[in-house]
Parts: sequence; structure tokens; C-alpha cells
Amino acid sequence: MKRLFGILLLCLLLSWMLSLGVAAESEEETLPLAVRDGYETMLDALPDELRDALPEGLRSDRTDEIAGAVSELLDVSFFLRALLEAVGFYAGDILRFLATVVGILLLSSVFVSFSRAVHPKGTPRMTVIVTSGAILVSVAEIQVRLFAQLEEYFGSLSSLAAGMIPVSGALYAMGGNLSGAQTGGTVMSVFLAVSEFVGGRALFPTVGACIALAAVPIFAPDLNVRSLSACIKRCFTFGLGFLMMLLSALLVMRSGLSQKADSVSARTVKYIASSVIPVVGGSIADSLRTVGASVEYLRTTVGIAGILLIALLLLPVLVNVLLTRFALILASSVAELLSCNAESRLLSELHGVYGYILAVSVMCAVMFILALTLLVKTAAAV
Repeated sequence: MKRLFGILLLCLLLSWMLSLGVAAESEEETLPLAVRDGYETMLDALPDELRDALPEGLRSDRTDEIAGAVSELLDVSFFLRALLEAVGFYAGDILRFLATVVGILLLSSVFVSFSRAVHPKGTPRMTVIVTSGAILVSVAEIQVRLFAQLEEYFGSLSSLAAGMIPVSGALYAMGGNLSGAQTGGTVMSVFLAVSEFVGGRALFPTVGACIALAAVPIFAPDLNVRSLSACIKRCFTFGLGFLMMLLSALLVMRSGLSQKADSVSARTVKYIASSVIPVVGGSIADSLRTVGASVEYLRTTVGIAGILLIALLLLPVLVNVLLTRFALILASSVAELLSCNAESRLLSELHGVYGYILAVSVMCAVMFILALTLLVKTAAAV
């Protein structure tokens, strides 16, 4: 009776596991339905121009074609070509902005020198105000475009992460990592909520406040707001770093515990299979190992594809912010060279603000890349 009960229990466990896992090693090697829907959601979240540039195999439902497309994406030439295209796309606007700011600084320097030659004791206060205002208008033009790009980036990243949650849960479950499926889905949902809050609600007001405070000394030189601006930046940086550390530690520790628990459960099933069914049990255990290897291959393929999609989504934002920040640094150096001290301080504050934009954009992408990396590295429990 005890043996019969064990056989029935084993059959139920095997039928559940194989219903999830055997699809990964079907004759046509197609993606299981539970994975396919989330994977298509991830692809649909990408902007049209990025989705059209991807290899055709990445949009297939066959595992071998997706793996071939992933191998093509891993080629250095593909990312180098994408990088050069992004640089070429944004370089024109950034060079025009840099030329405009440098031209404004040169005119300001010439006018100040002429004013001082005519009135040696006079202070060309109005010149500084007009010059700084023109610089702020030039910055506002590229700022509006950048904010639109950031809004699209965070929206696409959130939609892509929303598709990652069912995909990772199904891939964990197919390998027998039930605790990992629950943990991964929970932590990924937390990551999604944090990304939407930091990128959609906290970043734009913080950047706007820092830019406004940077412009205050120009129009009210007696009002010192540098300490307030520094406080906002320090609080924002500390909160961002602490949040990143906390979420990363939470994901790593919970994933490690879940993997150990799932491994113990899987070994128990294999032991029951070998003990309760003396002749066939070994074959069943070998079949489970085969399913596990197939699931790990599927996890690696889909996980690396997700990581590459996030990297490609981040690349245009990264290039745009870095080029803009570099242009502001050059403009600040030119302003200091021309003795335009007020304008130099303004440009220095602005390129510091772009550093925070870069940090938030990268942080939100790294969180999801870390989650997918753990998915790829976690061994199947079966």
C-alpha cells in the first residue's frame, strides 16, 4: 500500500513537471506557450525603429532560431554598428548646441571687454543675465527632446519588464524551481514599481529643481542656494545608491535560498523515483535530468535575449546623455577660458545634473539585467 501511494504521488509530480518541461524539447523546439506570450510582450515593448533593426530570428517562436539571433546580437560588429548609428543620430544636434553656446559666450566676452574699455568701473550685469538666459534657452531646447526620449525609454523599459515577469516565472517553474518562480516574480514586480517611481516621478522633478537652483545666482547674485542644491543632490544620490544596494542584496539572497530549497525538493523526487520503482526509476531520473538540461538551454537563450534587448534600449539614451554632458563640459571650459565665470558655473551645474540623469537610467536597466542574469545562472532543480 505504501509503495502504491508512492507511485501515485510520483506520477502526479512527474506529470506536472513534464507538462511544463517537455515542451522545451519538442521536435520543433518551439517556445512553450507560457513563455511565448511574455516573450512577445517584451518584443512589442521596444520602439519600432529598434524592433525593425533586430535580426529576424529573434521574433521567431523556435528556440534554435532565437539562439541564432542572440549569437548575431552578441557579435561585436552589431553593437558597434548600433553605437555608431546612435552617435551619428545625435551628434548633429549636440554639435549645433555646442556651437550655439560657444557663439553666445564669444559674443558675451567681446561685449564685456568693449563695455569695460568704455566704462572701466562699470559692471556689465545685464550682459551676464542676457548671456545666461540665452544659454538656458539653448539647454531647454535639447532638454525637452531628452525628456521626451527618457519618458519613452522608461515606458518601454516598464513594458519590457512587465513581459519579463511571466517569462521568468514560467522558466523557473519549468526547471522545478517553484520557490525561485515565486521569488523572482515578487522581486521583479518590486523592481518594476521602483523603476516606474524613480524614472517616472522622482527624476524629472529633481532635475527641474536642480536646473532652477542653478539659474538663481544669475538673476539674484546675493542669494546663495548652492547649499540647498548640494543637499538635494546628496539626498538623491544617497537614496538611489541605498535603494540599489538593498534591492540587489534582496534579490541575490532570496534567489540563493530558493535555489537550495528547490534543489532539495528535486533530489527528493529523484530519490523517490529510484526507490519506489526499482527498475524504471533510474530512467525516470535520467529523463528529468534531460528535461533540466533542455530548460537550462531555454533559460540561457531567452535570458540573454532579454539582457541584450535592455542594453539596446538603453544605448540611445546613454549616447544622448553622454554627448550632451560632454558638450556642456566643453562649453564650461570655454566659458572659463573667456573669463565668463557666471556662465561657467551655470554650465558646470548643468553637466552635473546630466550625471544624475545618466545614473538613474543605468540603474533601472541594471536592476532588470541582474534579475535576468540570475535566471540564466540558476541551475534547473529537476
